[in-house]
Amino acid sequence: MNARTQLSMAVCAALLVESGCLVENLCDKEPTRAECVLVPSAERVTLLSLRLPLKGGELRVKAEGDPASVEAVLSPKGLPEQRLPLVRGADGEWIVKLKPQELWPQLGPGPLPLTLRTPQGSQDATLRLFVPPQFGPDVSRSARVLWLSVVNRHVITLEQGATERTFGDWTYQAPLLNRTGSVPASMAFTVPATALFAMTDSAFVRLMPSGSSWQLQQSPVGELRYTDIEPSVDYVSLLGLAVGKHGAGNLLAMAGEGGAGKGLRVFRLPDGGTAAAQKLAVDVTGPVAQLAVGGLDDNAEADLLTIGKDGTPSVLIGAGSGLALDAVASQSLAQQLGSEPVRALAVADLDRDGLADVVLSRKSQLQWLATQSDHSFTAPSVLVDLPDTASTLDVGLIDGNDSPDVMVALQGIILTAYLNQAP
Repeated sequence: MNARTQLSMAVCAALLVESGCLVENLCDKEPTRAECVLVPSAERVTLLSLRLPLKGGELRVKAEGDPASVEAVLSPKGLPEQRLPLVRGADGEWIVKLKPQELWPQLGPGPLPLTLRTPQGSQDATLRLFVPPQFGPDVSRSARVLWLSVVNRHVITLEQGATERTFGDWTYQAPLLNRTGSVPASMAFTVPATALFAMTDSAFVRLMPSGSSWQLQQSPVGELRYTDIEPSVDYVSLLGLAVGKHGAGNLLAMAGEGGAGKGLRVFRLPDGGTAAAQKLAVDVTGPVAQLAVGGLDDNAEADLLTIGKDGTPSVLIGAGSGLALDAVASQSLAQQLGSEPVRALAVADLDRDGLADVVLSRKSQLQWLATQSDHSFTAPSVLVDLPDTASTLDVGLIDGNDSPDVMVALQGIILTAYLNQAP
């Protein structure tokens, strides 16, 4: 039964015509009757291309309601607006070739606001422009590295010596990684074998054994002046410690097993390393093996990525006084990761689109999963084939450009820099 026949039947019913209502041709005979005018379905448009390389690609839009035309109005901040008509493709898609760097030579990666317009309406959206990372030959030095952190174009390491553990400070001066003659003042202490560490640009955090418990402390990087964040942590064993590196409101997370408290505890760590930290509500069940902090969505709050000892990932989005589990993001990440175990993990904006990505080591590879604005993740891309497994890694600026680099410790004996040469 077609739409006009259905409408004719509805008209007959509405008029309560008992006889003589010719359903098949009522509206055909009187097409101008108000009851017989077919109203077009709503024209809805959805941006399919959530990400696009800065150098260009296809902008794809899904349109419902069969619009006569679709137009994209691109509005980069501080730059001239561009209006681009899209061409109708198959299965309700509309497409246009977009080369942002040719339209605006001064445009950089990041969010690009746009409006999708049809004759009946419009829809605002955001296209994220990115620069794919490009890694060249590695730069390596022998060092028994147990932990590392990239801050302020320095690589801070914890290294195992013949009799004790000590901190090291490395910088890149082409073409070599070079050890500096000193370490930050906050690291001038004897390092216990069971301690864990994390670091921002301004604060150094340590989780130290204290009798039968643990002590969580912070200090400004340039001073040996520690204050307690949590004076007594009742873990039986430690599993992880991680902190964000993006200014005020940094998120600090620690994980352990045993004791009366929760296995995962999270704090908001102020800049400077001296103010009191704010404990946040978080609900993650099961022991956590991997932790990483970064901005995984568009709000200003830091977020947390965990991988359980069973391999299950959880994406926790910062929201006021706590963190909420993002079921969509968690499920997407689980699907993309599969069952292959993760050996080392970091969260950082590797492609410079404004959202932190997931960088990890597994299968003797460095892999990258880009975060998308709909809270999903792209499939893993191989950044580098590693000669051995990476026991720890971090992402940050090491050389003179502004493309994030990756530092790894290969099997704990080779400190290696993979320099991002993307423009």
